[in-house]
Amino acid sequence: MRTLIIFLSIFSICNSLTGQKRAYHSNLGKIYFNKKSYLAAIPHLKKAIRRNSANDTLITYLGLSYYYTRQLPNASRTFQYMEQKNKLKDSLLIYYFKTLKQQGKYLEAKKWVLIKKNKILDGLVPYCDSAIYWSRKTKPVNVLNLKKINTEYSETCPSIHMRGLYFLSNRESIIIEKKAGVDGLPYQSAYLSEYNRDSTLTYPGLYTALSNDKYHAGSACFVEDSLLVYYTKVQKDRDNVLRSKLYLEDLKRKSTVARKLFILNDSLYSFMHPCMDKEQKLFFFSSKMPGGYGGNDIYVSIRVDNIWSEPINMGPVVNSAYNDIFPFYDSEGRLFLCSDRPEGMGGFDIFVAKQKNGDWVSLQNLRAPVNSPNDEMGFVMHKSLKRAYMSSNREGGLGREDLYEISGRLFLLFDK
Repeated sequence: MRTLIIFLSIFSICNSLTGQKRAYHSNLGKIYFNKKSYLAAIPHLKKAIRRNSANDTLITYLGLSYYYTRQLPNASRTFQYMEQKNKLKDSLLIYYFKTLKQQGKYLEAKKWVLIKKNKILDGLVPYCDSAIYWSRKTKPVNVLNLKKINTEYSETCPSIHMRGLYFLSNRESIIIEKKAGVDGLPYQSAYLSEYNRDSTLTYPGLYTALSNDKYHAGSACFVEDSLLVYYTKVQKDRDNVLRSKLYLEDLKRKSTVARKLFILNDSLYSFMHPCMDKEQKLFFFSSKMPGGYGGNDIYVSIRVDNIWSEPINMGPVVNSAYNDIFPFYDSEGRLFLCSDRPEGMGGFDIFVAKQKNGDWVSLQNLRAPVNSPNDEMGFVMHKSLKRAYMSSNREGGLGREDLYEISGRLFLLFDK
């Protein structure tokens, strides 16, 4: 009898400890997920699920954490498991579809949509067909990895500078030691790679003309033939939330007086990805402010008599129910943007919008080889219109995200 009592006591203690561990990992996983620290959330969510595989919320958080940290095979397997158990909620259907497309599994995505027969997925089959066609019939332009610039880390957000190519990188730096919560990697700093006489690019150095502080440096727009620069800067607000704001700086004046918060900001929302036309009359940016079409939208402000108008949403041709970011307006009046709408080849694709009589009338995917099943972002074009740059995390790169140069007959990108 005494032995039985001891056994039951030990069994009870073990169950209690197991329950405590499950609760510990479950709570930490949820906390990290809600703070968007997805990489930190994953190990805790996995341990909690091992002890309670029936918790749909934890499995959902795990699948989304894999997705947001670009662990696409793990994300698709998690969503597939939920689908097989009839636990994949309608809100997750588009994520499963996108994880398949972002791995280039267009046929598998198409078959699943046809079998699923869910209204949320209506109209997605043609986007699988177009992705298959574009990947087979590519545009005759050259896409070159800038190996002299790229590293094993991330190189993103290219911008044309009068002396070369400005970009962001989270390569190891003495300037920034703090790491981002989303992926656990260092925050990004600004760099500049200068042009050689033959227009090739030199090995980059830190771009100290703009501040590299303890959070992400941001995308920039250098006004052509001047020393004015509009750029994104990430800062914490009063609620301890990181938000992106737009700044204007005059590089001729080497003081903090030359740096000021641009007038088109809102204390409650992030404003980012500035772009100015050559005449400095149109200012484009992206934001998730209320009144948009879905995720981040692209807005424009018009300068009249040196006064900027209230931001104007670019409308349903340019914007979508998804994320539309990184506007770039060229000298021919075309607006380039990045979007993760399902009409693309996978993740974020580069599109070009065309206008007629002042109205935006069409949006065209730049197709392969510019776009891929992965993410392409930050398209900018040199003023010569003979070469362009972008970042991509496509297969075959040197790091998590690389910079690429696009050259050749670029006009073929804009004609169907």
